[in-house]
Amino acid sequence: MGLTPERLTPERYPELLAWRLGLTDLNKTEVGSDHELSPDAMDAKSLHAKLRRYRPAAIAFTSKHAAALALGVKAPAYGRQAQLLEDAVAFVLASPSGRARSFWTLKPWKAAAAFVAARRILRERAA
Repeated sequence: MGLTPERLTPERYPELLAWRLGLTDLNKTEVGSDHELSPDAMDAKSLHAKLRRYRPAAIAFTSKHAAALALGVKAPAYGRQAQLLEDAVAFVLASPSGRARSFWTLKPWKAAAAFVAARRILRERAA
């Protein structure tokens, strides 16, 4: 996909920080599909606080439900969003879950990867 220069296995996820990529969840207490998660466990407020603290250039959601809660919209489309989220470019990506395979599309993932790659090139030129 191109988010990192090389493909990482799941156990190598801590290396994402070296590529200036971070991972988090809106729901830290439950697991399951969006329809199985309780709305009270979705902590968009903490996400907004993290975005203000760490000030990432972009954020990507692999859950339309989480994206809707964080962005404050009813049904976000896949891809780059028109509105920023705490000054970060927001992407809604197709879920990598096998349960969501009927909705799978690579296009928004490629758009997010292109954004990350362009930012990486700008940082390297500035260094």
